[in-house]
Amino acid sequence: MSRWWSEPRVLHLALPQPAGAAAGDAAARTATAIAAACAQIDRLRLAAGTRLHVVVSDALLRYRLVPWHPRLARPAQRQALAEQAFAETFGAVAARWTVRVEPARHGQAGLACAIDTALTESLVGALQSRQLQLHALQPLLGWVVNPVRRQLDRQHAGGDSCFVLQHETGSTWLWLGPQGLQHVHQMSGPIDLWLAYRREWFSLGAEGTPPPLVAVDLPAPDSHGERPLKPAGWPWRHVSSPSAALASGVQSVAHAATARLPSGATA
Repeated sequence: MSRWWSEPRVLHLALPQPAGAAAGDAAARTATAIAAACAQIDRLRLAAGTRLHVVVSDALLRYRLVPWHPRLARPAQRQALAEQAFAETFGAVAARWTVRVEPARHGQAGLACAIDTALTESLVGALQSRQLQLHALQPLLGWVVNPVRRQLDRQHAGGDSCFVLQHETGSTWLWLGPQGLQHVHQMSGPIDLWLAYRREWFSLGAEGTPPPLVAVDLPAPDSHGERPLKPAGWPWRHVSSPSAALASGVQSVAHAATARLPSGATA
């Protein structure tokens, strides 16, 4: 049977290369990202009324973990905890962000995501001026990891694993364990994957052999400087040693614009 409505068109909201590394304050980053998104939309020549599922690059987002608390499990309480976590970490600037936290799972920490409210308002305005509709707004981390989350849980049942996502200006690290999300951390600039992985592991106070590392290849920019979002997602692989990382082409990231790397989570 045919659908009543067509599937939403997926749009990647990101900082273009090489401009991404040079974008400075929040206002400049917002303007750069919206200008790139508008250029992309205009090239697509979308019909009026088209619904867009916008996937936002982690270069434009911030993440925090919201610990589980049995007496603060209602959605409004979890939302307040998430907003407090960002305020404590980033200060007054967090008051200008829109914060969302994933639904609570009993006994597990939840992932919260923050985006500059001015960015979302500018995006909505740009779409409305073109008679387009915003169907959904999703973090790139969630777009990449959600389709493979159950598979990863099965493969690493009862153990820990690490998921890494590289974006235009840095990387997001997500640590998963038997009790769900354990830690999230964002790094700026190019990195040596394996050294950063070991450093992250020991910074958590852990000992012994680090858990499996799951890496996702970051597609190279196209002729317009955009990284295409394919329906099947981005390819991912396990990296088990420095030599494996080197063979995968993700050991050393010399230029963020041409890097290949990792991913993961939901918000």
